Amino acid sequence: MKRKVILVLLLTFNILLFGQEEEQKVYNTKQLQGIWQMYANYTYPTQESFYKIFHVFKGEKWLTVDLSEDLYDRFSVVVTKYGFTDSYFRDEICALPSLKDTGSVFVSLAEKAALKDCIINIDATFTLKEKSNLIIFRDECEYIDKLPKEAINFLYKRGKHDNRDYVKELLDMQVYGIQVEKSFIYDSTLTKTEIYLVEDDIIIVTGKQDEFIKMEYETAKGDTIKGWLKKEDVSCIQCN
Repeated sequence: MKRKVILVLLLTFNILLFGQEEEQKVYNTKQLQGIWQMYANYTYPTQESFYKIFHVFKGEKWLTVDLSEDLYDRFSVVVTKYGFTDSYFRDEICALPSLKDTGSVFVSLAEKAALKDCIINIDATFTLKEKSNLIIFRDECEYIDKLPKEAINFLYKRGKHDNRDYVKELLDMQVYGIQVEKSFIYDSTLTKTEIYLVEDDIIIVTGKQDEFIKMEYETAKGDTIKGWLKKEDVSCIQCN
């Protein structure tokens, strides 16, 4: 009883402090779908004021890619599952058969965990403006159209290690890596050009024809090179 009283007091404090309505907004999983990047500077967001932390929501899965450098230079990839409830109380949530697609309280848990294990994270201050702004666990994020090249490359390399194609599974993209010293690009007539990619370059696959892969490659300057590569020059996690 005391615990519930404390939570109610905290919620009342939030309403007074942040001007939130007493009646909590109801959200749904469809509003979350897509890619979000965390702010480093909430007040004056610019391209330089973002953390290299990205959240990707697809269906009921939530992928977090953290490329922020720390003392150990360890980057991370975490996949969790999530949903909503209308209760703020852990015991009540853990007794539920499943999370809902809609609700006022955001709940996440480990991908292979069950609610009954009660190893969950509850965000009662969750706010969302579809394809615009997201505040999740007090971190403010902005909706973005696509993951940057650095994040996609990291997901591909981490996926090879984990034997899991994160890019295909959660971004609906096929990404391959160059596995030869030089892979020459062919034009639309499948004529060899003088342009080539090198080993460990990462490409986005946009089509296939016989022994060739149609691809796009983003340069360090942000330009996009399009063309065809020989299938034998590339490797992938899941090629089908």
